Amino acid sequence: MSDVSGIVTSSESKSASHAECVDRFETAVQKDRSLPTWRDDVATTLTTIMVSRADADAITFGKAVEQLSRDRTPCLTEAAVLIHALSVDGLLDHADLECDQRFIVEVCERNLPEVAQFTGSTEKRQTHDKIALLAGAHARIITFLSPLAAVASDIDGIVASRQQILSALNNGVIKAYCGPFDVQQVRTRVDVVIKKITRLSKETETFWDDLSDAESYLRDQRTYVEQSSSFLVQQFFEPFVTAASNAIEKIISSTRGRAKTNVSVRTVSGSALQKRYPLHDVERDISLVIPLRSAGPGVALNLNVRADYDRNQLHIENGLLALGNVAPGDFAAVFVAKVLSASTEAELMVTVTWDEAGHSESCEAIFLIEVNAQSANVDWAALEYQHPYSTDVAKGEAFVGRADPVKALGNRMLRQPMEPFYVSGQKRIGKTSLALAAAEFAKAHSPSSIQVQYLLWGKIAHDDPRASMHALGDRVARFIKQTLPRDVDIPELEFNGSLAPLTQLADLAYDVRPDLKYVLILDEFDEIHPELYQQGNLAETFFANLRALTTCENLCLVLVGGENMPFIMDRQGQKLNKLIPFRLDYFSRDREWDDFKTLVRKPTEDSIYWHEDAVSEIFNLTNGNPYFAKIVCSSVFQNAVKGRDADVTLQEVRDSLASNIQAFDVNSFAHLWMDGIHKPPAEREPDVLRRSRTLIALGRAVRRGGNVNLANILAGRDGIILADNEVPPVLNDFIKRGILRENNRNYDFILPIFRLWLTEIGINRLLADALGEELAATVLQAEDAAYVTSDEIAALVKKWPTYQGRQIGTDDVRSWLEQVKTHQEQRLLFKILNAINFYNESEIRERLRTLHNMVRPILPQFIQTKRSERRMDVLITYLDGEGKSGQYYASRYAEENNLNVRCIISPANFAEGVRKHIEKNGKPAVFVMVDDLIATGGSVRGNLISFANENKSILESLEVPVIVLTMVATAEGDTAVREAFSELSWLNGDLRYCELLSDDNYAFSDGNVIWRSETERDRAKSLARDLGAHIYRSNPLGFGNMGILTVFPANCPNNSLPILHSRGRQGDKVTWQPLFPRLTN
Repeated sequence: MSDVSGIVTSSESKSASHAECVDRFETAVQKDRSLPTWRDDVATTLTTIMVSRADADAITFGKAVEQLSRDRTPCLTEAAVLIHALSVDGLLDHADLECDQRFIVEVCERNLPEVAQFTGSTEKRQTHDKIALLAGAHARIITFLSPLAAVASDIDGIVASRQQILSALNNGVIKAYCGPFDVQQVRTRVDVVIKKITRLSKETETFWDDLSDAESYLRDQRTYVEQSSSFLVQQFFEPFVTAASNAIEKIISSTRGRAKTNVSVRTVSGSALQKRYPLHDVERDISLVIPLRSAGPGVALNLNVRADYDRNQLHIENGLLALGNVAPGDFAAVFVAKVLSASTEAELMVTVTWDEAGHSESCEAIFLIEVNAQSANVDWAALEYQHPYSTDVAKGEAFVGRADPVKALGNRMLRQPMEPFYVSGQKRIGKTSLALAAAEFAKAHSPSSIQVQYLLWGKIAHDDPRASMHALGDRVARFIKQTLPRDVDIPELEFNGSLAPLTQLADLAYDVRPDLKYVLILDEFDEIHPELYQQGNLAETFFANLRALTTCENLCLVLVGGENMPFIMDRQGQKLNKLIPFRLDYFSRDREWDDFKTLVRKPTEDSIYWHEDAVSEIFNLTNGNPYFAKIVCSSVFQNAVKGRDADVTLQEVRDSLASNIQAFDVNSFAHLWMDGIHKPPAEREPDVLRRSRTLIALGRAVRRGGNVNLANILAGRDGIILADNEVPPVLNDFIKRGILRENNRNYDFILPIFRLWLTEIGINRLLADALGEELAATVLQAEDAAYVTSDEIAALVKKWPTYQGRQIGTDDVRSWLEQVKTHQEQRLLFKILNAINFYNESEIRERLRTLHNMVRPILPQFIQTKRSERRMDVLITYLDGEGKSGQYYASRYAEENNLNVRCIISPANFAEGVRKHIEKNGKPAVFVMVDDLIATGGSVRGNLISFANENKSILESLEVPVIVLTMVATAEGDTAVREAFSELSWLNGDLRYCELLSDDNYAFSDGNVIWRSETERDRAKSLARDLGAHIYRSNPLGFGNMGILTVFPANCPNNSLPILHSRGRQGDKVTWQPLFPRLTN
């Protein structure tokens, strides 16, 4: 206040900040000029600004301006305010503003020379002429700003006005004069608004996210306008914001139909979840996955999922999930729960709320979800020692499925005379098991007695083919002899280069025991010595002997062999034309689906329940190949036993395969490139080598993505010796053998699991086994070796909790990694992911309790008389604004520590909120400000000082400790906050936190041990900086370029690497998709 002589007597004026004084002046000028005190109020405010800038002895406007004119210290703010004041008619004629005009001119010309030169006041003129020129500066300058207030309210108009508006705001005169009136802030905000609206001019894949982002940003600008009194903001930025808001509203109106969506729950029958959970296992931690679907076509904005449940039965740690903006399609909400009491079922009431662009009211859907329990009668200890999915030859009850082929082949053995046959096909698809099962079928259905001998060629193999023939004859002879009566006179049998005596013995057996029939199964027949099937006397004799055996009425010859059988039969097969061929292939989904389900389910039907989608996923992975199906089932079974999970869905199959693909050995797949070469063994090696080299090139093409055509396969031959003309024949051979399929000149694998193995680890294994010494350069070997495998990713994501209610899966991580081209770059990014400190819900709750334990000693004793009663003497607020992490964790802090949520006071209307709280609940004992992370401390420091000064009177009247609480802090942040409290010496403040980040928590600190060398660390840092520059040009390694490796379940801090949490752009093109997207609202 001032007295009639214009002397400022309030000490508060001396200490008032420039920003506050300028704001008060602008507010005073903009008030209703018809008010009788208007001129007095403006004069008082102007005097306060000048006096507060001058020395203590300058207590009038005139004295203060005189001193400022002689002082060499810059005072740009005061000069700008004086020029604005000169533009107000008659203001400086006020008695309190008496001043020598020379001093006003001197202050303006020295501090704002750009404006002075613009008006012409720097020329030699009379003082009163200079004053007149300066008085007209404001009116002339604001004419340059007119495009900002006159922008059209549509996208095209705003986009077209960008250059004109920014040119005006970049004008040197405007920048100088409007500096104290927030011109830099206004320019930045205008530029951001125009860029966000420009993105909406084209409907891209991120349109709905961009629309939501633009709406949110404009809401912030309206708040900024409400809080600022600057003429620049009120007269020019406010109309621009209004025009932009209207343009957004027009966009919303035009897309209103496409903005709608509906959220539904994906349950299999009624309201029951498909997955059944171990609800009988008390204290068991489980992840309840609620499968949902957003029908579209619009994006569900700000989607939240809340679960209500019986708290005596379960405890859910994350009962409210904020999933952000959800695109059309399937998604899931994952609730982390603990079983409190055993039950057979549980019910959840799941409430989903979301916004739609252009609709003011939120949408809501409520679902009653039934969760059923798994079997409680599984003996897990016993299952640990069982191997129900053995890949050995299946005999008896161990052989499941293939009912029709078993019956067909068994009937051939039952006919009179018996019909010989041979079974061929790829290795490991159950040929031997089928032959044995057919024999068992025949034995069970024959009126006669059938004797079966199974003979593996390897047991009689010898480097001398004659020795092999002798062993074969001897083994079969002993088999038949032991079925005949002891008194039968059997002549001496000699197998020297011939099996002819076997025919004699078979005829003798038929005469002595006509009721007996014999089945002879020769397995691995395609592995016989080459001299036994190539042209020559011994081969001729051998096959003639076999033909003679096929004529015996009481003997059924069954040959079993792999893909080389056709080669052998082509050489000598005319002698075995009585053998009926049977080629065994994979299970057919159309004809043998029930058999395949039996193959999966029967071995563990007493312990594990396999859902239909799990069986289907196994079929899809293996294309019905029984050998690989058993391997996958075995992997899933082992995971189920380890996790005590008796319910298998599609997800468990995928998780198991991702984590166990490394366990698949080369030998499991070797037959795919080693079999089917119709040459003698000594001549096969070059073909095997060509095939394995082609597979390496093929696998590299798959890894690179895109079309797997001949050109891309040829491009993958780096470092391996493989001619252009060698590849097509190998590919055609793979197609002929059922390894590959070709469609529109693009190649794909018949066995998806082989494709997965090859791209994950097969390339490296083949290089190591066959081609390692042929690599042209070590860099190629390093590139192949750097590939991040799915089991590595699976092991990592298994350790991670849910993020914003979603379980990040191996596919999410793989897609994120593949945004960079080379495997070595992907490996660097994967190392960063491996080093992330990803806090789970339990850790968050523990830290919130720990923080309160730090506060508890200064609190009075609280006696809880009712279960629902909560403390009311702890005031809680946050420093980072509405909808930010501080507000979220303030709510969590109150909930976790039994504090009434009414103790949370918004910083926006803090003083009024505190007064109302005291009226109802009395004076508080402490005041806390809650946050998750204090990193640089810059924002917290600035917000703390601003908040404290704005609410100084109410804080001083409270006379209670003020404590900033954060779960995690850095040393830099600790220093910044404590410096802020030092500046606020009148405030009884302190900072407390649970954890101070160490070197390992910074991606590129000298002390981080994740990097093998300084060179590797620098390469990773350079990569992260290059990628981050497309996201935040000035902070490519995160706010403050700290590169913190910290992720919370609800959000990813902006001090962490931007590549983790934010989208990158180049113009309208999205160049980077984050793994942990930050909530934009």
